Amino acid sequence: MEAFAHAPKDFKTAAGLTGFLGHLCSQSAKEQIHLFANTYERQHPAKKLPCPDPIPKIIHQIWLGPKPLPKDYQAYGLGWQKKHPSWEYRLWRERDLETIPFKEKPYYDEAQSYGEKSDLARIAILRHCGGVYLDVDMECVTPLDPLRSRYQAAFCLRSIPVLYLASRKDYELPYICCNSFMMMRPHAPFLDLYFEKVAGSWQAYSGNNLTWRERYHPVRLTMPLAALEEIKRVVLRTYRPFHQSVFDYFRTDRDHEIVLPPPFFNPIDTQRSYSKYLIPFYFKALSYALKSRKTSFFPFHQVTPYTIGIHHSKATWIGGL
Repeated sequence: MEAFAHAPKDFKTAAGLTGFLGHLCSQSAKEQIHLFANTYERQHPAKKLPCPDPIPKIIHQIWLGPKPLPKDYQAYGLGWQKKHPSWEYRLWRERDLETIPFKEKPYYDEAQSYGEKSDLARIAILRHCGGVYLDVDMECVTPLDPLRSRYQAAFCLRSIPVLYLASRKDYELPYICCNSFMMMRPHAPFLDLYFEKVAGSWQAYSGNNLTWRERYHPVRLTMPLAALEEIKRVVLRTYRPFHQSVFDYFRTDRDHEIVLPPPFFNPIDTQRSYSKYLIPFYFKALSYALKSRKTSFFPFHQVTPYTIGIHHSKATWIGGL
């Protein structure tokens, strides 16, 4: 039986939004969830809707900067290659980006973080080549081929990470669309929409004026001020615009394009995305669980029979430049 047959047909069930968490959502959040749910349930993976124009069989990953790729990331990359013998695999470095058209290049050159640079580079890569983009800290569980046979574009939600908390309003939405996984054809219209959002957020960005809440939130007291400023800059200029772009893109009905619930690619830390911020022990426990790979005991772990990849969210881009 194909793994997708196990996926809940109800989006809220798959995303863990049927209980208390669902009631906490703001009206705006409920609107977004309804939109994503409609797309998912209409084109549920188990329906085996053949895609008339599948994406190229290419897996892209990015590693920027002078440091060598960590051994665990190398192992993750080999895992994707072993489960995709007929696919091309490319690990992009700075010199490789010079070989493709790069309309995001002015922002890339101005970026002050490898997080921003990677966010911009993955868009240029997919515009030129198409295929699947995966963060280097994404571990392969099952092949991408069933996803490719159904959709010409796919995205995946994740719980709001602690690094994303820039203001109180971030509590309104329990999940965001994360750019750690993207699948699409070359020159897909979504890419230009995201570029427009980035251009607007870049111009609107007025500097790292951290609020009192941002400086003294319990989660952030152990972080250097420079790291807080870097995180806020990346969130506002490239990370949050990605979610906004996905939401706007799916305001129009899309065939063979889907937003997947967190367990497909973000199964770690996909539950209780509100209460965890109230438990200081949570952060040390989660950090230990991710580093030691002993995540199976952790209450926010939700690897499922239909999980394709595990995003370990190690955020090695912080402090890189």
